[in-house]
Amino acid sequence: ITGSLTITEANNNHVQFKAFVDTMLATNGVNPPFKWTGTGNATTADVPTGLTRASFVEIFSYRVIWANVTVSGTDYKSRLYWSNLDSISTYTASDYRDVSIDDGQDITGIQTLGEELIVFKDNSIHKAVATGDSNTPFVFTKTRSSVGCIAANSIQEVDNGLVFLSQDGFYYFDGNNSYKLSDRVTTTLSTYNETRFPYTVSVYSRKRNKYIASATLSG
Repeated sequence: ITGSLTITEANNNHVQFKAFVDTMLATNGVNPPFKWTGTGNATTADVPTGLTRASFVEIFSYRVIWANVTVSGTDYKSRLYWSNLDSISTYTASDYRDVSIDDGQDITGIQTLGEELIVFKDNSIHKAVATGDSNTPFVFTKTRSSVGCIAANSIQEVDNGLVFLSQDGFYYFDGNNSYKLSDRVTTTLSTYNETRFPYTVSVYSRKRNKYIASATLSG
């Protein structure tokens, strides 16, 4: 479905997909974001002016969210943009937020949890709540979590919270704080290639209530 699009394939270029208004939106953090309507070829997605790269995409409060972006040749790794209400094609230039800018951390993943947008960084977790105000649609706050996420594709919603991989193992985030889950497999994790942990991929089986993560043993 890629048609004339350039999609740079590599071990590290994981693609994130989200569906909104009958359209699949996708981004890999390297090439410009793209979209597919279900027929024909994919095309370049409509994005804020100057945006050429986004690491993450999410749908929140009936808007498209792009995070950790490059705009006009400059990286904004703590920034997220949002679309106009109920739209995947229109953006207002001023509709963005730098989340705890200059704290030495990048946005490492975003995920909707109930009525909140959870913004993961390297060593912290922030959240946004919709206000209903068109001028200031979101209010951002930092949570109590003392850890962040290192692998965006490790994030899964489980039992009204989020499970994710941090620097020292897997945690459960309840909306305000994070609790370690993986003490029993610490020794096992230490045998894996830790440099590949940011590329860990996970799924959640609701039927079996199981969180399953795939990581690199070696290589």
